[in-house]
Amino acid sequence: MNVPMNLDDVVYIVLLLICCWMAVNIDSNGGGGKRSRVPASA
Repeated sequence: MNVPMNLDDVVYIVLLLICCWMAVNIDSNGGGGKRSRVPASA
């Protein structure tokens, strides 16, 4: 697949990846969000 990508597309994808990575890491460390109220053993 040879899909032409603009700089805006690249920046958007990079921001999405960063947000997903932060969400996974913060949740796994018991950070903010709804999951932080649930005990780790549950």
